[in-house]
Amino acid sequence: MPLHSCHFVVTGATGWLGRATLDVLQCQLGAETDSRLTAISRTETTITLMGGRAIRGRSWEWLDRWAPGGPLVVFHHAFIGKGQASQWPLAVYRQANQNIRQRLERFLHRHQIAGLFVPSSGAAYAYLKPMASPRDPLVIYGQCKYEDEQTFSELAARNGWALVMPRVFNLSGPYINNLRQYALASIIRHCLRREDVVLTADHPVWRSYYPAANLIHLALKLLAGESTALPTGGNPGAKAAAAVAEPRHEVPKHLFDTVGSEVVEISQLARRCVQLLANGALAVRRPPLKNRPKDYYVGAPRALRALEQRWGLEPVNLDQQILDTAEYLKTI
Repeated sequence: MPLHSCHFVVTGATGWLGRATLDVLQCQLGAETDSRLTAISRTETTITLMGGRAIRGRSWEWLDRWAPGGPLVVFHHAFIGKGQASQWPLAVYRQANQNIRQRLERFLHRHQIAGLFVPSSGAAYAYLKPMASPRDPLVIYGQCKYEDEQTFSELAARNGWALVMPRVFNLSGPYINNLRQYALASIIRHCLRREDVVLTADHPVWRSYYPAANLIHLALKLLAGESTALPTGGNPGAKAAAAVAEPRHEVPKHLFDTVGSEVVEISQLARRCVQLLANGALAVRRPPLKNRPKDYYVGAPRALRALEQRWGLEPVNLDQQILDTAEYLKTI
């Protein structure tokens, strides 16, 4: 189904991927943005994008009453993040994410869905490892993401919805948040303030970055190119219920890891940032490395590189990602 006939819904619209999605969509939709784009956040708010464009953020309660009357493409970013996994009781954290999941399920069953984008996380691999610790925040977070994968993959298959579900590792670019927690943002902020970069990790840390906006552009191409025909006539909720007993044909779906064209150790990343943003004039300080296991949080590139080649997309090199992220951080 051509996406020009669809309305777009973005949940979790105030977060990093939510804002990046709104930015990409408002550029695509132009004058139709207000009539074809709905942003959902926890409360009613105004979301200001780069360039000054303001998007009205609606609440979930408003969404429950909404009747769009046409096919929808849903970008689902609402999720209680990894930070809370280490602060909340396990049962409370899992229940909070389950509540979000179930709320979206009810919404999807009531409407015609042309496509669904649900980002998972590389942390799902941590949860799936043998002997994974149920007390590790990364594992708890990964478990909730994996439960989202299972739920929405099953729903898409039953109802014939196109599905794009990347396992996200490390992103870059505008709207980056958690400026102290994310290494890329923290290093860049030190460079912009002309402060020496101080790294605390005493073990090898490897990362690879992919631009958030490029992920959304790729998702749009995949959803537009392979979304399935919608059922016509009747109540979409009834059709969804019928599909449980009588599954449709296999739904087109894209499951892949996000990974950049380059893998870097965190010291290398810091030196690259210093060279690009401070002409190499800052020091990078770090404690001596100990004989501890490396932190290698990097996705597998094969599936993503194949999709990029298929759709004529070029990976963005790391230097450009650093510069693009820095340009955004200068504005805040």
